[in-house]
Amino acid sequence: MTILEGLAFEGDRALLNGPRRALLCSRTPKAPRPATPWVRATVNAARRLAGSGETLVAGVGRTPYDLALFACTQAGGKAIVVLEAPLPEGLPPEYEELLPKRRLLVWPKKILQGPDSRRFGLARRDGYIGELATCATAIALRKGGNMAGVAEALRARGAPVDESFAIKAARATSSKVKAPSILQRPGTWDYLTHFTRACDAAWPGESLSEYLAWLADGSLDATREALDALRRICAMHRVIGSGRLMPARTPMVSLSARPPWELSERMIWRRGLARWTFRPYGVAVKRAAMERLGARAVAYLSKQELNGLPPAERIYAQRHEPPKSDWSPEAEWRLRGDLDLGALRPDDWFALVPANAEAAALRAEAIDARALCE
Repeated sequence: MTILEGLAFEGDRALLNGPRRALLCSRTPKAPRPATPWVRATVNAARRLAGSGETLVAGVGRTPYDLALFACTQAGGKAIVVLEAPLPEGLPPEYEELLPKRRLLVWPKKILQGPDSRRFGLARRDGYIGELATCATAIALRKGGNMAGVAEALRARGAPVDESFAIKAARATSSKVKAPSILQRPGTWDYLTHFTRACDAAWPGESLSEYLAWLADGSLDATREALDALRRICAMHRVIGSGRLMPARTPMVSLSARPPWELSERMIWRRGLARWTFRPYGVAVKRAAMERLGARAVAYLSKQELNGLPPAERIYAQRHEPPKSDWSPEAEWRLRGDLDLGALRPDDWFALVPANAEAAALRAEAIDARALCE
């Protein structure tokens, strides 16, 4: 059976008759920015193939694939898009905007089952991309990785793999940077603090296309570090709630009742998530003001106790089974939905930063900011 016999198609099948190029980029570190080498190489390669009349062959759901499709679409190109499985409800709206008008959707007729189906499905998708391409451009190939295997298979059948955009594949994000030492502050602390950290994808409330446009055409010195997140919050006068790690994915804003100078020992690098638990940047709001908005202290409960809670209460509770699971030192509070800073009195909140220089810069932008470490 040929590869085409095992696939289902929707769209312009004439794209199978012309030159088709895959852009090969191995797993990339988190938090890409416009100046990241693989980002620049992907955007330039996608625009070049669109201008040459070739068809891009890609998947969706990985930033390198999504970015290549975005750049190709913006350049008036065309694409064959390989999916892991059929989409019973059609493409999500964000991908309708992302994909070129002239396109062919492809997916395997046989759907994988079992606990490892996701992992094997992704590898199979990448394999189909290589098989459907008549040529490829190497962007960043990790030795022994899946994309390196796709490149080898292409070369084995005589399909050219261009290396004019090739860069050295970067290792996964890690950090050996020590957390800053926050100086102790005397007196009482009657605030709740929402801490910010670096953003490794779209900002909360930002569309996929907006994020990809930032990567493709943003300023080369642009970043999405914790200070950038704080600036964005202050400019919007809003902390957008996230449901990513919340029960039923209910959007919530998380805050801590602990004084910032007591959180130094909790400011650690979480290797599995490739991020810090805390960074010394945030928004401090008077506890009384947060209570008026409906914020509540989190209850730390056993699994059995959690299972007995109604959904309306579950969002204000956290599993607590030390030492395996103990988040109680964070003294978390949660607010359902967004935190509208514009609804507060000006003296109800201020921005927290580690250094006097950063505080001064924010105050120059009419933001009440106070330094922690100097």
